[in-house]
Amino acid sequence: MPDNQKTLQLLQEYYDNLYSQHGMSTESLGWSPQGQATRFAEVARNFPENTGSVLDIGCGFGQLEPVLRNRYPDIRYTGWDINANMLSHCTTGRLATFEQRNILEAPPSEGEHEVVVLIGALNTAFGDNDRTIRAMLAAMYTACSRMCILSATSAYADPEYKHESMWFYDPIDLFTFSRTLTRYVDLRHGYLPHDMMLVLYKP
Repeated sequence: MPDNQKTLQLLQEYYDNLYSQHGMSTESLGWSPQGQATRFAEVARNFPENTGSVLDIGCGFGQLEPVLRNRYPDIRYTGWDINANMLSHCTTGRLATFEQRNILEAPPSEGEHEVVVLIGALNTAFGDNDRTIRAMLAAMYTACSRMCILSATSAYADPEYKHESMWFYDPIDLFTFSRTLTRYVDLRHGYLPHDMMLVLYKP
């Protein structure tokens, strides 16, 4: 089985299991409500002024969309996820579109979205995390016209937050990789005791 297919299968099984236990809840994403609110606020804070469009990879229940809508009422929001259960709770409208789609297998056109984000969707350990997150960063950077933002669990997380079911990424390694895509990279650490964020800008 190709790596992408194996990764897809493991992620599907992980989130299907959480959804079967918790339904439409932040727990189905492996998060607490406060953790989600903090991540979303930090991501939204980094958006450029007058952002017109965003692609949310691993959008879950699409709960980032109303957060962004409060800041940018006319933003065009596109949410992609591989989990049909979660997408069944999302509502497509004039300025919001949801699709079951994997960016690594069906990428958008180059520069199709102003901002591309991935928030915590690869935090679970599935055995191919480091290769997959690098492929994701490259695909996200290609798809954006202004910036892409990745939020993930950090290897520098406080010990009490570490769990064998989660993967903790080395922020320095990911920063170094991001510099192969662009010289314009910010690394954020400290908004949560277990997370890191990379912001890659298009020049």
